[in-house]
Amino acid sequence: MTLHSAFSRRAGYALATAITLVLVACGGGGGGGEGGFFPVIPASSSTPPASTPEPSPPPAAPTYAVSGTVTGLLGSGLVLQNNAGDDLPIAANGRFSFATPLAGGASYTVSIKSQSKILTRVCTVANGSGTIAAAAVDDVQVVCAEPPSRFAYVSNGGSNSVSAYTVDASTGALRAATTLSVPSPYALTVDPSGRFVYVSSTSGAGVSAYSIDRATGDLTAIGAPSVAVGAISAGMAVDPTGRFAYFVNLAGDRVLAFDVDANTGALSPMAVSSVETGGSPYGIAVDPTGRFAYVANTGDGTVSPTTSIPRPER
Repeated sequence: MTLHSAFSRRAGYALATAITLVLVACGGGGGGGEGGFFPVIPASSSTPPASTPEPSPPPAAPTYAVSGTVTGLLGSGLVLQNNAGDDLPIAANGRFSFATPLAGGASYTVSIKSQSKILTRVCTVANGSGTIAAAAVDDVQVVCAEPPSRFAYVSNGGSNSVSAYTVDASTGALRAATTLSVPSPYALTVDPSGRFVYVSSTSGAGVSAYSIDRATGDLTAIGAPSVAVGAISAGMAVDPTGRFAYFVNLAGDRVLAFDVDANTGALSPMAVSSVETGGSPYGIAVDPTGRFAYVANTGDGTVSPTTSIPRPER
């Protein structure tokens, strides 16, 4: 072997060994001691990718209350409405507010759904309609007051008649309307709804009922017969709800109590039909709420507080 051949063989072994070492160094150790190249695969991450946040809902549109005041109310039964709904019972004078607020730009209309049971008061609404202008409404006014008188009646004992008059709403002046023939009239009273007139008689005919024509004020005898009161009835009263009538018995020292038919005005005795008074009762008055009655007695100069007048619960 020549010197050149020996050198070439050694150089070849050295180069092969170097390549092997390089491959082992690059690929890492492998089974069986063989060198090789193995790609490195990164481990998967345990943290999920960030999600896109949900958009926030738009803010709710502002709403505004509808409120006001009630004055002059007597009794129970008054119910207000807003936009023909949202019923609101009113128990007393003072502030009120509907339960359902309204959005800006919405309209509102406050109205009376039902009046108080006390018929001597009629409630009306002022400042009750409009449009919500991005602010609460707090100036609605509900005013309850005695309705204006339209007719007046006078018993004429000497001429056996009852005269009807119209009442001027501005001046209160009377203008004669019609005259109705009534036998031996003495005292009379008008129910608080202005629909019926009750007239007592000095001839023992008891108490008769008449209906009122709401347009003219004319009287018409109703079909029901007169009711007996036992003697002349000078004092007469219909309670403020229009459901009960009371007539004093001048000779019998009693107050007689009757139910009033809401449709016809006819009278019928209550289950407990009378209450004792002082001597020779002559006049009677019922308080504005219908809870108490007071009787003036001419025989002994007293006033009887007849708080036990029989009447059903309202």
